[in-house]
Amino acid sequence: MAFIYIPPAVFIFLVRFLFRIAHGEGTFIKNVFKAALAPLDSAPLFVRSDGVEVRGLSPDRLIMSILTISSVVFEEYQLSEEVSVVVDKDELMSALKRLTRRDRVIMLYEDGARDLRISIVNLKTGTEREFTAQIREVGVQPVGDIQLDLEVEVQMGGEVFTTIVKDAAVVGDEIEFRVAGNTMRFIARGEDKEYHSILTQDKGLLSLSSKLENASSRYSIDLVKQAAKTIDPDSVVILQYGPNKPLKLSISIGGGASLTYWITPRT
Repeated sequence: MAFIYIPPAVFIFLVRFLFRIAHGEGTFIKNVFKAALAPLDSAPLFVRSDGVEVRGLSPDRLIMSILTISSVVFEEYQLSEEVSVVVDKDELMSALKRLTRRDRVIMLYEDGARDLRISIVNLKTGTEREFTAQIREVGVQPVGDIQLDLEVEVQMGGEVFTTIVKDAAVVGDEIEFRVAGNTMRFIARGEDKEYHSILTQDKGLLSLSSKLENASSRYSIDLVKQAAKTIDPDSVVILQYGPNKPLKLSISIGGGASLTYWITPRT
């Protein structure tokens, strides 16, 4: 049997990286992935020329989660072809939860590999640790966009919204969003108690616009609470909905990233 020696420098070029991306702020990557994956049981990852996207449905199909991170915010963004994979959520988050603000994170995926490689480099000491997360599926199709005309749009601070959700959760198992004129009401009802929070643009709201004089819709408090847990108090939350239509909850998280949840209404 004949053996052929391949110099290490040549061998590097024989291994084809489908993508290699790096970000210099580990805490940012940890937090946005944690928020996006919270309702999901896997990590559907789509790496394209314009950026990285996580997009998927919760196991009960009642929440859609969409995270987008622009390619321009990465320190390094090498892509030989677009990649659509489902990564093991627990293994991915086990690696990412180790990230701190002093860490640089590198994600690398080789052609034909069964794992996503995650390297964490401490910017102060130069120490590097490597972890892997299993690739469960390759070539998956993303969940489609939801095309709906949502008549109401409300903007408020993250702390205001999360406080309302926490208070409503004590009272009942659903929360009603109701617009009447220039007033936004959040209502929860229990067997012997009721919760109301009344907001206007000079009291709690950053903005309110509605194509309807009156519009209401009800949602499971558990689903809304699940999304609210990921919201930074200093962020801006955009709520869009219509009568008996899904709630579109968009969170301004900065850093070239956006996070959106779609939540099914109760009828």
